[in-house]
Amino acid sequence: MKTTMKSRIFLSIAALVLTVWFAIPAAAQHGVPFKGTFQGSDAVNPPTIITSGSGVGTHMGQFSFSQDNTLTSQTTGGGTAHWEAADGDSIDSTYTASADFSTHSLGYIAITEIHTVTGGTGRFMEAHGNFVMEYTHIVAPSSDGTHVIFGSFHGTITSPGTAN
Repeated sequence: MKTTMKSRIFLSIAALVLTVWFAIPAAAQHGVPFKGTFQGSDAVNPPTIITSGSGVGTHMGQFSFSQDNTLTSQTTGGGTAHWEAADGDSIDSTYTASADFSTHSLGYIAITEIHTVTGGTGRFMEAHGNFVMEYTHIVAPSSDGTHVIFGSFHGTITSPGTAN
């Protein structure tokens, strides 16, 4: 009788420990809001567009970013992006892009990108998530030949620092 009771208690405690053990990684992967605003420039040299900029966002604070986009048609493309917080921690993503030229006659093009977070460094190591980046690309080039851009992004990312 005593052995049976001890076995039941032991099995109950073991089950509790295993439940907590497996629940922690699942909770760590919970997505949190990821959003912000930015401004920058596009250097257009078809079929390549190199984007650089800076902004402010949740979990990153002040950040800079760069993107390499390869056009697959006049209105679609995709590439890779690197986002770096002021402390050097970074997020990497891949994306697909689409352009809406219906506003071209008004002097701008509306761009939408769908990003998939592929990882990062520091508190963003092993980060995952998705976000949408929407921005305006001014058609007339600036004096340096680049095109002004500005916009916002919104989505989710795994909670920063949980992978460490």
